[in-house]
Amino acid sequence: MGICSDTPSSPEVGNGMPEKPYQQGHNSVDKPAPEPKKPLKVYGHHFNSDTRTVLTLLDISGIDYEFEEVDIFKGEHQEAAYLAKNPLGSIPMIIDDDCQLMGNTSIFANYLTLTKPRLQSYRPREHAAKIDQHMNWFASVLRPCV
Repeated sequence: MGICSDTPSSPEVGNGMPEKPYQQGHNSVDKPAPEPKKPLKVYGHHFNSDTRTVLTLLDISGIDYEFEEVDIFKGEHQEAAYLAKNPLGSIPMIIDDDCQLMGNTSIFANYLTLTKPRLQSYRPREHAAKIDQHMNWFASVLRPCV
């Protein structure tokens, strides 16, 4: 998995390759059709509050996603198959195209509201700093006490 970005990494300068391999004038073949976009995939467990928060945001916005249950009570989050995908062994985890996210509700909410147009109204730009402050406070101060 790569880091979450809008642009793929470009070839190094000076390698003899055109910066945009499909530009006119480079005798290139037709650009291949883009692959169909995979739905966002959520790994988690319904007992976990962060998983429920992510699923709720996706459900109320109507965003297509796949859910794969990781049974924390059976220790599936610590099995080799899951650790190969997520070395932290944490839930939830989101895979969206080449972006893999692990963390807490604040991270997921920020990512979803910034990348999914249907959710942008849940984090208005003019209130984003205050929303982030409260979500991070909850994740780092209040939640460990609960």
